[in-house]
Amino acid sequence: MGKFNLVFSPEDEDGTNVILSRFPIVTSGVINLAETFAKPSGKVLWADIKIGDKTIKVYNCHFGIVGSGPRTRIESLKIILQDSKKYSLPTIICGDLNTTIPARGWKRKITQWFHNEPDSSLFTEGKYPDDDERYSLLAVAEQDGFQETTDINRTTWVVSSLNLEIFRLKLDYFLVKGLKANKSLLSGYISDHRSIFTLMSID
Repeated sequence: MGKFNLVFSPEDEDGTNVILSRFPIVTSGVINLAETFAKPSGKVLWADIKIGDKTIKVYNCHFGIVGSGPRTRIESLKIILQDSKKYSLPTIICGDLNTTIPARGWKRKITQWFHNEPDSSLFTEGKYPDDDERYSLLAVAEQDGFQETTDINRTTWVVSSLNLEIFRLKLDYFLVKGLKANKSLLSGYISDHRSIFTLMSID
């Protein structure tokens, strides 16, 4: 196995993000979302990776969940989208975006209670969406030209101890801009999340 390059964010209550690359990592940094939202909102590790004569930017995310609802997650995504506009690079936004809220109904109420996500946190883009949170978040990404490479309707989270895909939630994303996804699939579960495999070419 060849040499790999590694960058990681400092470990704290949100855990640690890691970007591992076979290609040179030119520069990297961390966006601490808690500094904006003053609550457990997660973090974003980014890196510029040189592939031949091209450079791509990767944002590896872990958005907050307990006490941090859809509105905060959408605003977190907007922070990344705004940061990406500083650069004219092909870009990947990936990781656990924790889109936990199902469509309106009893499943939503249970999920809200379990993760302590108040009703006010569901008010996004000027309304209380009837649909699953994933669709609101994806719409925001698409407005900035990003496309999700995996099936938006596929489940990516399981209660690992029971192997139970409760509420069939999609938490994990691989959003791209300036790249062509030639092949993308969800692989098996690693702990409680599916891994994502994507084969891409630069536009």
